[in-house]
Amino acid sequence: MKKTTAQIVRDELKKARLDTVAKDVGVIKDAARIIRENEQNLKDLGNLKGRLDLLDKIYVSVDKIAGEVTTYRQQQELNSGKLANHDDRLGKVEKHLHFSITP
Repeated sequence: MKKTTAQIVRDELKKARLDTVAKDVGVIKDAARIIRENEQNLKDLGNLKGRLDLLDKIYVSVDKIAGEVTTYRQQQELNSGKLANHDDRLGKVEKHLHFSITP
């Protein structure tokens, strides 16, 4: 059976529309996949922000401790200088008063 021109045109239009719809569905599926991936990436970034905040708190604590250690060391240096001076003075006093010096 021979098709009329109108039927051929109608058939061709149906095919063309289905191809277009199939392409559109493919594009929509790709877009949905990309959106899902981006949502997961955003969740991961949210977790990363929390970790960075924690890391920042740790750095602040470490800086505080390092500052206290530095201050302690400086104080120890000052105290050792005073102690050496006291030892020298005591030695002079003991020598002057003729005390027996025991090691």
